[in-house]
Amino acid sequence: MTEEPKALKPTVVILKTGEKLITMLQEAFEGKGEEQRGVCLIMNHPYTLELINVENTDKPDQDLQVKYSRWCPFSIETQFRIPYDGVLSLGDPDPGLAQAYLMKVEEAEKLFGTAKSEFDGIDGSGKSPAEKQAESDITAAIGRSAPGANPAGVDPAINPEVV
Repeated sequence: MTEEPKALKPTVVILKTGEKLITMLQEAFEGKGEEQRGVCLIMNHPYTLELINVENTDKPDQDLQVKYSRWCPFSIETQFRIPYDGVLSLGDPDPGLAQAYLMKVEEAEKLFGTAKSEFDGIDGSGKSPAEKQAESDITAAIGRSAPGANPAGVDPAINPEVV
């Protein structure tokens, strides 16, 4: 019996720096079975969240809006690795906030052409170049060879999984 992979869902992340983000969070693992251990968190499409005041004379109790900004606008990447100790708290977003975020991500994927489907089938892995680079970086960081490069034929298992 095989487990169905969990679908990515939006998560609110508060970093130790105080930044408040919404992202689709995964966890990278190394090893298999009882020896499996977490390596780091992977943030997919992180956006900063900020409350801003807006003039609303019709409904004064609704004078705040959420402003979304790309977390790292200087990079073309949509995936970022972050150490566990960089995170202060995790939580589920308000359903309306989650829906607005998912629409924002979909819009960005159309605009920048980073939709996952574009990478399906290029090399049979179904992974984007950023995902393959992330796996390679993680394996290098833990002092192991990249998957497929192990002469003993045993690949270290670096598996991003949904948190």
